[in-house]
Amino acid sequence: MYFEIEEALKQATLGVGFVTDYSSLRPWLNYEAGHLVSQNRPLIVLTANHKLDRYHPLSHLVAADATDFLQLKQTVRKVINAVEDFEQYQEFLLADFCKYEERWKQICDASTPWWPEKSRSRLNAASRNIHQALDATISDHAEPANRCYQEIITRAVEEISNQVLVGDASHGNGFVLSLHRMQYPELLVHLQSSLACRVRAIAVLDEVEDFWNANLGRKILETTDPSSERIFICKSKDLLQKYWSTIKKHACRYNVHVGTMFTFQNIAKLRAVDYSILSDTTEASANRVLSLYDEENRMIEFRLSPEEIDTRNRLFDAMLRHCRLVEPRISPTTSVEEEEDELQSLAAYFFEKQPRVKGTVHMTDRILLEEYEKYEEDHPFYLDMVRRMVGQARDRFKDFGEQKLRLLDFGAGTGHFTKRLAQLKENKDIIAVESDPESFNRLQSKFYNDPSVKPELANSTQYEGNVDYDPDGEFHFIFSSFAEHHIKRGDKLRYLKNVYRNLKPGGYFVVGDEFLRPHDIDNDEEHDEALKAYHHYIIDLATQNRDFGVVNLEVEAMNCGLERIIDFKLPLNEYLEYLRPCGLVLEASISISPSELLSTIGGIVVLVIRRIDDGPETESVKDS
Repeated sequence: MYFEIEEALKQATLGVGFVTDYSSLRPWLNYEAGHLVSQNRPLIVLTANHKLDRYHPLSHLVAADATDFLQLKQTVRKVINAVEDFEQYQEFLLADFCKYEERWKQICDASTPWWPEKSRSRLNAASRNIHQALDATISDHAEPANRCYQEIITRAVEEISNQVLVGDASHGNGFVLSLHRMQYPELLVHLQSSLACRVRAIAVLDEVEDFWNANLGRKILETTDPSSERIFICKSKDLLQKYWSTIKKHACRYNVHVGTMFTFQNIAKLRAVDYSILSDTTEASANRVLSLYDEENRMIEFRLSPEEIDTRNRLFDAMLRHCRLVEPRISPTTSVEEEEDELQSLAAYFFEKQPRVKGTVHMTDRILLEEYEKYEEDHPFYLDMVRRMVGQARDRFKDFGEQKLRLLDFGAGTGHFTKRLAQLKENKDIIAVESDPESFNRLQSKFYNDPSVKPELANSTQYEGNVDYDPDGEFHFIFSSFAEHHIKRGDKLRYLKNVYRNLKPGGYFVVGDEFLRPHDIDNDEEHDEALKAYHHYIIDLATQNRDFGVVNLEVEAMNCGLERIIDFKLPLNEYLEYLRPCGLVLEASISISPSELLSTIGGIVVLVIRRIDDGPETESVKDS
């Protein structure tokens, strides 16, 4: 490359130097300009919103501000009048050169500094100092060479270089700045104090990064903007107690929440790491920076990608649903006992087994509706289950001849299964019943324009809407898709008698649900172990398929079951014992998950249940 440049300089009859903040510091600019001047070649030095220091070697050669295109053309005309081949340059100026005007403006606009003058001056000064130090060191030919000093300089420059990682376009500007994690707190203090940066952050508390309880943590607190938000993630009860006093102090200045690492890992999926979204007071999307902890390299990366920032904002919002707001001190006289009570309440809520909940608890009290809507159908066996449910029902439609079919979907949720019923070509009316108000609103919005589907919100007290719902008329088919396990054991008989009452004579109840392995359901320890065995099986399958949204749903469902709220799964044999006292009889049982696992793990089963009018009777179970 050097020889090519040397040859081009020898052949040049005219030179144009375009000086920017960056190029003014580069030695090659002075070299090429000096070569042209020494050969008495005409040289134009142009700047774009940049004033050269008066000591710069090219300052006396500046001819024009390139952002003024008229001035630029006039300057070029003056120069080419002095060259021998005037006609060639005149033709270039009048014809071809003008074609580049629009492109030239784009280049000049790109060179216009968008940084504030003060920041730009600081950056230029730092850059010059680095170049001057390197030039002085490299040009030092003292013998013998000071290898120790050279290594110190080299290592220092490498540390600076390592903070700039080459990236791709997804990072917003083609590179990622990074900083060692131990340097980040000081930078955060600087940003908060100098720019009044607003912070939206998740901070994972552990045994290593102890600065929150030290003087540095106090500086962060004192400089935090009151509109900031932070979630402190605690890995254990001990860590919550260790940092509690500091957390309370932060809560007095801005909104502070507390959550657990277990929840964070489930919601964040693969990268449950510290991060902050920094923004200035304008709140403009262009003024946001994501700082993200890189566990492998123990660095903090700074990213500008709007997509990444929006993703982390959504994660923060999702975490808020599973965290507890820390109450600020009401007054300076708040007693130690009151703060200790709050600490113990949080510790019990997050790290001890929950007491059994009385009263109404809905699915969306524990599971984000958007996550349920997005991931429910990714369950390893869901699609096969609903396909078999619809298939079993269609095989029996002929039992009712040409009658218009009346279908009832109990526990319709947001309408995943209702959607399959609506797609049937048969003449039908569908009633879709849901007791969770949030889910019902989504259900209603999906079918507002479908006259064949009528969503209904039933009164619900611990899902008693499904128990007591008694619509006008009778139904040929009632469906329950992943809904049976939401009915409490104490409500099962009343619920199934209601199913019987709402079925036409000879009508069918088609169930698709999850069942646990056989065990003593009155033994809490056995029940918990059976519940864990089933959910761990589904979680393992979902993890293998990288369906981490399903993993989150399954973890929350398992927790609800362990807490005896919302989720009340039973062994299949226990469920079947409820049928006969309610005038129902099992006609077919189809195992969707591997049937050999039903006795050791549990699984997903489709049941076709028929109403009988002559009382309970014994019928064989058909396996298929």
